Amino acid sequence: SREVTGDARVAVLAGLLTALSPALVVWPLYWGSNTESAFTALIVAGLWASWRMLRQGRWQPALVAGLAFGLAYLIRPEGLIWWALYLLIGLVTCIHRKGGWRALGVFAAIFVLVALPYVIYLYRITDTIQLAGKTGISVALGAQITEQGTAQGNDYGTMLDSTGKEVLWLSSEQREYSLADTIVAEPRAALRRLVINLRVVPEELAGPLLGPAFLALIVLGWFGLPWDASRWQQNGFLLTGLLPLAVVPLFHVEARLLAPLVPVA
Repeated sequence: SREVTGDARVAVLAGLLTALSPALVVWPLYWGSNTESAFTALIVAGLWASWRMLRQGRWQPALVAGLAFGLAYLIRPEGLIWWALYLLIGLVTCIHRKGGWRALGVFAAIFVLVALPYVIYLYRITDTIQLAGKTGISVALGAQITEQGTAQGNDYGTMLDSTGKEVLWLSSEQREYSLADTIVAEPRAALRRLVINLRVVPEELAGPLLGPAFLALIVLGWFGLPWDASRWQQNGFLLTGLLPLAVVPLFHVEARLLAPLVPVA
């Protein structure tokens, strides 16, 4: 926060609010996955290092950014989206400045080195090149939750495949599900689920994630001062850190999936 805003007081306040946020301190215990705090910490570290990489063009922050996003990817596959986004932004920046290619190469290479063992593992298990091991069941389960409001007793460990004899998580059928195929096959149903999920987002933000007091502070922080050129650059970077969360409504919306919004906001 101090790197982006240049104000140590803002950094202290942001750190304090994040450290005391129920969404990162308490709720992960009730959500059951216990990955949100570690994943969010790595994403924030990656954002900090990406900011320095883009501003300075040095390889040291690029290494940290690639490592942070790589470790985040090993926790949850969404980490790949943050890395791909800043790889694209870095590519545009390098072309514009006609320099900084070594830093961008380090950023890309470190992530690949960290992520590659997992991709190789998935290939050995599935005989197909995959970047995530749970996409199929996330698509199937997400559609059921969104359409029916419940998974009817199913979860990642108990949802069965079409035979009714094998858990989908372990079934070869999981590889047959993809978000793109689902959208193409039933575009109206996909659009209906997207609308339903978008309506859920405000409820999740106002509930376990932020709450009214936190939302009021966010509005004050973002709009309490006029946006000059410097603030546009700073806040624009912070907003890019939220862009990967746009994929969440394509599956189904849960507060835990939006947890990285807390420290960035």
